[in-house]
Amino acid sequence: MGAEAAGGSLGDPLGDSLGSALVAARWLGERGVALWLIVGLTICVVVWLVGRGWGRGAAAHVEGRRAADLLFLARPAAGLSLVLFAVGVFAVLASALGSGRWLGRIDDAYAGALRAALSPASLDALTWTTHLGDTLTLTVIGSVVTLALVLSRCLGEAFVWVVAVGGQGIVTRILKAIFERVRPEHDARFAADGYSFPSGHAAGATVVYGMLAYLVLRLAPPRFHGPALLVAAALAWTTGFSRIALQVHHLSDVVAGFASGGLWLAACIAGFEVVRCRTARARSGRVDVA
Repeated sequence: MGAEAAGGSLGDPLGDSLGSALVAARWLGERGVALWLIVGLTICVVVWLVGRGWGRGAAAHVEGRRAADLLFLARPAAGLSLVLFAVGVFAVLASALGSGRWLGRIDDAYAGALRAALSPASLDALTWTTHLGDTLTLTVIGSVVTLALVLSRCLGEAFVWVVAVGGQGIVTRILKAIFERVRPEHDARFAADGYSFPSGHAAGATVVYGMLAYLVLRLAPPRFHGPALLVAAALAWTTGFSRIALQVHHLSDVVAGFASGGLWLAACIAGFEVVRCRTARARSGRVDVA
């Protein structure tokens, strides 16, 4: 009976693996906010180091053509790697959707443990935090940044910003309509409309705050690069967690939102970098010939 409770029937092909996954999900949920803070801090440190590396690369770019060639190869390759990873994560999650399947059982196990671990004060704080990914918030940020870029004559950056931010909303709506996953039962105070998979808040926060960090990398001095990535990662991570804690999304919805948002973000940045670097190389080549 115990084996069946943990991992389904003894004849279940997932067997002990599912049972272990359910135990792990409960353990993770019991750690509540503390675990998400630890993981979020780790991610922030990693992206901060990446920002520092980008800053050094940008400085090297100014020093010579060879460095520019290396950056031209490295940036699109990194973007492609992120795209492929995000596709893989999203594909695994999407393939496991369905009532009673292993993904739903892991979601339920995690949500139940997390719900028991969170205090009312934590939920109240997360109620405010979740607005970082609201459509209204992201729309206002998108409009202000677009106007600022156009007035600064950064038309290429303005174009990729609009494509990234606007396109993300369209992609998320399409994916929700395709999968039609019903939201988990949640408190009426935290009402949310529409389908659940993937999380629009997680995807939107990833794209908007990620693109803001990218614009800082492109346009601001290197000393701002690390902090920009740090803040962007913290905002996206916190927004995603708030959706799970408020029970308006499953854990897998938020992970899928990070994956789909990261996929779109990486594709937009990599595409823009390819065009920008090729244009710069072409102009430099014409100057050399002259």
